[in-house]
Amino acid sequence: KKRKAYDRERAFRKRSPRRPKNQPDWNASGFRREPGGNRQGYEEPFAQEPESIDPDMPTSGFDLQFMVDVPLPTVALGGTISYTYEKYVHCEECEGTGTCGSDECPECQGKQLVVRFVTLDVKIPPGVADQYTLAILKEGGAGRNGGPPGTLYLKICTQPHPKFKRVKNDIIQEVTISSKLAEEGGPLEIETLTATTTIQVEEATLIGEELRVPGEGAAISWGKKRGDLIIKFNIKDD
Repeated sequence: KKRKAYDRERAFRKRSPRRPKNQPDWNASGFRREPGGNRQGYEEPFAQEPESIDPDMPTSGFDLQFMVDVPLPTVALGGTISYTYEKYVHCEECEGTGTCGSDECPECQGKQLVVRFVTLDVKIPPGVADQYTLAILKEGGAGRNGGPPGTLYLKICTQPHPKFKRVKNDIIQEVTISSKLAEEGGPLEIETLTATTTIQVEEATLIGEELRVPGEGAAISWGKKRGDLIIKFNIKDD
């Protein structure tokens, strides 16, 4: 039984007939950077079925893997992004049957599936780690003959920010102040991840000194608490 199952799976993955006219050049090597900024991995689900394989057997859709760039504030605090990608969906022309009347569907060539761009609203958990992979069930490639769809895997890649850097749950920001303000101290308006706030610069502040703003960092434990915003001072000559 194990041998038959192995041979059936091996035959299914090795078949290679002509592709639908709108199928891109996909591969199955995991996360990769493709033109357009996405990294993806696919396998070719279409091929001439060997006689030993039941062509009407339900077949699960393929899993899809992408790397998605997400702004640092969204990674740190959570939010929703709109993500567009290509996947196999049921053919609209034949409603996923592969036939139009008694003839083979000209759109999908009888394969039941076609390639389409789809757009998905993806929720990013607050404080998610960089390189964390989200598993989104049923958003992978469509199945055939009533088989279930695959899973969409999105690996979170934090976009560099011009002002902020993340270190675990803290957010680091370098701020340049005048030598007068460093010497005498005083109020200073700064940006946080969500707004602006005023901090108090202490007297005799030195280059490289840090000031913590509690609760203005990245989310901890998926949103229950937040780390700190750490202001690191640089001083310019007046």
